[in-house]
Amino acid sequence: MLCEVGIVPVVAGYSSQVMRDMIMNTWVAVIITLVIAMAGAARGTAQTSANVIVPLSIGNYWIYEVTLNDTANTVVETRYDTVAVVSDTMVNSVHWFCLNKGTWVRNTVEGYYYKPLPQWSEQLVVPYPAVYADEFNIDTVHITRDSLNGEPDTLQVGYRVVSTNATITVPEGTYTCYDYKPGIWQMSGLEIAASIPDRAQYWFAPQTGLIQQKSVILLNEVPHTVVYRLAEVNLESP
Repeated sequence: MLCEVGIVPVVAGYSSQVMRDMIMNTWVAVIITLVIAMAGAARGTAQTSANVIVPLSIGNYWIYEVTLNDTANTVVETRYDTVAVVSDTMVNSVHWFCLNKGTWVRNTVEGYYYKPLPQWSEQLVVPYPAVYADEFNIDTVHITRDSLNGEPDTLQVGYRVVSTNATITVPEGTYTCYDYKPGIWQMSGLEIAASIPDRAQYWFAPQTGLIQQKSVILLNEVPHTVVYRLAEVNLESP
């Protein structure tokens, strides 16, 4: 199962501080990967089907208000980011859409898939349809510790659906959203009694796309929250 958030991990064979550093370093790398992938989802997800989490047609675009907030939740910087579907192509008879950020996306009956280049392997990053408490594996991360003679421990990284009807209000309007939270599963070699702090959360509205995204980054070793909020959307007819 996914670890609960907000508690320091305790793993057999490690001191609490060493384990904290290992997990946090791993988690930062994981979040970077997930944010890139989910940013692709924000930047134009949706195919020519009514039942998709993000509609994909050339000409679709999403404009986000992006704020950087300090620990007191004070906004210290605001900018805007535009995500657009700019082209499409067929790769091995599969229809893919290209975003202005240079990534490739498509929808299937399992959800939204992403890959950074057409020739790379695809990855499911937004499972849909989904139900409350569903858990989905995204990636596997290995950590090696000397006490196991170099044999790697394994962390399984994925998402938990924490809500299917969250009400989210952003500059563009109010939406009923699926709420996805990334996390780490207990896996081989690890006895995780708790988890790392909350680092990211994503809200998607079916037939619209990414509505809001929150992720924590470190600036000069001080945590800051980056928030994407939908400010404008244009969806072309399929």
